[in-house]
Amino acid sequence: MTKTSRRFFIVFPLVLLFLSLFFQKECMDGVALGLKIGLEKAFPALFPALVLSRILTAAVPRSSRKAAIFLPFLMGLACGFPVGAQTVRDLRKRDLLSREDGEKLLVFCSNAGPSFILGVCGVGVFGSAETGFLLLLLQWVTAFIFFLCFLLKNQKKNFPKNKTEEVSPPFHRVLTEALGGAISSFLYILSCIVFFSFMIKLVFTLVPVNEYTKTILYLFTELTGGIFTLEKLPFSLSFPLCGAALGWSSLSVHLQTLGVLSDSNLSYRPYLLGRLTFSVLMGLGASFLQKLL
Repeated sequence: MTKTSRRFFIVFPLVLLFLSLFFQKECMDGVALGLKIGLEKAFPALFPALVLSRILTAAVPRSSRKAAIFLPFLMGLACGFPVGAQTVRDLRKRDLLSREDGEKLLVFCSNAGPSFILGVCGVGVFGSAETGFLLLLLQWVTAFIFFLCFLLKNQKKNFPKNKTEEVSPPFHRVLTEALGGAISSFLYILSCIVFFSFMIKLVFTLVPVNEYTKTILYLFTELTGGIFTLEKLPFSLSFPLCGAALGWSSLSVHLQTLGVLSDSNLSYRPYLLGRLTFSVLMGLGASFLQKLL
């Protein structure tokens, strides 16, 4: 650890403690908002997916390494982040994915769930399920383009079959481990949501910014809370921003993903660069699609 890193580890928590003592109301409001978002919005949508992904991952046989690349992609389309990243991590730990393939899959397997895009973005913000469906379709098409490029680069790769037989654990053990792991994962996700909600509240208290700047900062820092700030902007701005934000998926989600990857040897650098590219494509695509609305 360098001297700069050591100083940061000391200064950062002390600054947070100092600010929380002097801005207690703002801190409590930020924490309360984060808990509300996490428990009312994230938990109902994520918990079943966190359980399901673990059960499906355990069901993939060791001989199906080539087929294993489809599971994270499908989970990323059907469930909210970080379920896709969790599936990649679990398959990598079982040696069903190479490190290189795992890092590439992370780029396009960590997406917003359909219920979030249709319900929160479409109906909640834009007042239209059709608008939400266009955003969802845009995300699926962008993810499929990334996945197609991934398949084309890997079509000549031979996946050696593992000759050692793996004893499948009984279903009751898989289920109990999935339930316990899902709760543990969600508690970490909840802590990320609460932390960034708390931090955003402090920043906006200390640094006065206009509504447009506040929306941008909030949107790309904590996605769930930031999405609702789009209601204050004209549709010509809010729709492309929503697409770009869904592609980027926010610092809060990135921290959730890093937590998922903490006990693996997968690097997060390709993931961050990939999500930035994903965000640009989603923003451009939303700018084009808004002409159809």
